[in-house]
Amino acid sequence: MERKNKIIISLIGVLSLTFFGLLLFLQSININFVLIFFILSFILCLIRIETVFFLVIFSILFSPEFKIFSLPSFSKPVYVRLEDLLILVGALGMIGNRAIQKKPLFKNTPLNMPILTFLSIYLVATLRGIIVGAIPLSSIFLVLKLIEYFLFYFITVSFLDTPRQCKFLLAAFFVVAFLILGYYFPQSFRMEYPLKVVTSPFEGKPEPTTAGGVLILIMGMAFSLFLYEKRKNTKIIYLLILFLSILPFLGTLSRTSYFAAFIALIFFAFFTRKKWILLLIPLFIGLAPIILPSTVWARISYTWTHRSTWIFDESTMERILVWRKVWWVIKRSPFVGYGAGFLNVIDSCYARIIIESGLLGFAVFI
Repeated sequence: MERKNKIIISLIGVLSLTFFGLLLFLQSININFVLIFFILSFILCLIRIETVFFLVIFSILFSPEFKIFSLPSFSKPVYVRLEDLLILVGALGMIGNRAIQKKPLFKNTPLNMPILTFLSIYLVATLRGIIVGAIPLSSIFLVLKLIEYFLFYFITVSFLDTPRQCKFLLAAFFVVAFLILGYYFPQSFRMEYPLKVVTSPFEGKPEPTTAGGVLILIMGMAFSLFLYEKRKNTKIIYLLILFLSILPFLGTLSRTSYFAAFIALIFFAFFTRKKWILLLIPLFIGLAPIILPSTVWARISYTWTHRSTWIFDESTMERILVWRKVWWVIKRSPFVGYGAGFLNVIDSCYARIIIESGLLGFAVFI
């Protein structure tokens, strides 16, 4: 009976937060709705914090962003999304929950010290960059965003105590995965680069790399669980998710995502010791020109253009030339870089980390 009551409370909480979340946007961020949303979220965190995880996972993909304020001293307006509010409230709820249970604020994990060290380096680098005028004051919000994501890690770790809770998070992940696939799948029948590609909602202009990254995560989770799942019915579900993800994944026309999938297969083969996975790679490469849609193959082959010599296209060249920017920063500020938001870096995580936090930040990150 107690479990049934908790489920009812959770459903009421989820529906209430969804309702007030919608009102929040429809009312142009009325402060009263913000307060109600915060209060409801906080109460739900104290009672059943796992329901907030589902909402955060859902809102990361399906939440629009809205402008909070814009000041002359800031180069860009400050935007907030629904998950930003939920993570903040979830953190407060977690603190309250653990205080009531008389538990430590954060669980002790091997990543605690590296995360805190990395954030400290990033904050110092950004403050230094602001002081010397290399980056605008608004860059501090990029650091806050980074802190927010690490905070969500601490919330998750503090929540996970039993296998049942892990299964709940996995179930929430795949429920949202089905919703995402329901949004992506219809888009995959109209592939035409660069305007008609599979992309996430509320992005303004198409950002296929974001969608590709999400689908890589979904396919990776489904495939890894499929390899080790013993129950036949559950294996079929994972296989279904995997197959439903393939067409939208191809529809992103994101070469970065394609390359990530290739690397993921190699890692699966190495860590699972299943040799048949290695056979998939040459088999797929050999059949790719035949089985891939013409739009996808054209996008892949566009990486190079044959004009007496091999010339990479602009997008690929940018990913190569970004390392010139890295070298420029290393020569001038090798240890801590120039802070968050310095220089425009396209889809190169390691290059961005070195530019923004220097070799110290990169060493801690690795």
